[in-house]
Amino acid sequence: MEKPMLYTNDLLRQDFIETIKNQTWQTAPVVIAFTLEKAYFQEFKFDDCLFEQTTEGRIFSEEGEIKWRRLGEKLRVVYLGVGTLPQNLIDYTADLDELKESYTSFILWGRRYIKDGVLTNEWIEHQVPHRFTYPIVKNDIKGNRVCIKVENWSNNVGEIKFSRYHSLTAISEEQ
Repeated sequence: MEKPMLYTNDLLRQDFIETIKNQTWQTAPVVIAFTLEKAYFQEFKFDDCLFEQTTEGRIFSEEGEIKWRRLGEKLRVVYLGVGTLPQNLIDYTADLDELKESYTSFILWGRRYIKDGVLTNEWIEHQVPHRFTYPIVKNDIKGNRVCIKVENWSNNVGEIKFSRYHSLTAISEEQ
């Protein structure tokens, strides 16, 4: 297994956009991004307009995650993972040396909607009430819930120092 890399930097908006635009992924990534008006949760396709407006977000796949948030005139950008290194970022990989990797997961809102006996790509949450669509990359047609797997990096007393979204999948209720 490849050793993970940790890179970060505070970037001007145009440098951030160039970093996102030039990043290559071996596995299909998902984007969660927020503007002042809207939230996005979809398969990643580079969208110049979205990244011009975003205040925070993350692009993730099994290989790594780029996440960002606006800090004044710049965006703090962090990459944690393996694979292709994003441009414009500074190496902090040594900060992972004494940390231990572990995984957790959390289940998202909603249960898969079945219409006329056919599974749809919508999940309904009655407590809200709301319909959700999730960009399932690994789609188990029997899965009626959606789960995000999270990779955590903890110190020797269990305190999480770094974490990243790893993958998104449909799971069965029993899992």
